Amino acid sequence: MNLQALIQILHKEQSLHEKMLLAKTDEQRCLALGAAIPLLGSAERLNDLAEETWELEKKRIALTQEIARSLNVTVEKPTLKDILDALPPEERGELEEARAALKKVIVRLQEANRMNAILLQRSTETFNREFAHLLQNRESGVYTQTGVRAKCKNGRGSLNLRA
Repeated sequence: MNLQALIQILHKEQSLHEKMLLAKTDEQRCLALGAAIPLLGSAERLNDLAEETWELEKKRIALTQEIARSLNVTVEKPTLKDILDALPPEERGELEEARAALKKVIVRLQEANRMNAILLQRSTETFNREFAHLLQNRESGVYTQTGVRAKCKNGRGSLNLRA
């Protein structure tokens, strides 16, 4: 049984998720500042970390299935909880700790994702409002020195109106 290998994969996965959490914090800072270029760099880093995490997750799932078979777990898609339930109590400790630590980091990462989504939505709404304000049709024309639009006396002032 490769229980130690599974625990090592869980620790590596936790480490990658912690790096993703730092990258998400950086992404949040970029969103708040409206810094598009650093945001793009942050998104690329997150994508690379997500790919690494996906590879580790595939290894973890394969190893979980192998261990479940060796423990005679009959579930179609065994989880770490299924393995923990099948293990004798004296062998559960380290695996339980690794599982709990990984779950804790994943919950924090999900919360960071939610916060960044809210921040992005609010930034987009603010941008759209400001952009709409800038694009309003405003009349142009001939103005007096006091800033009041002059009345058209000879008909040419109306040529300066925007369509």
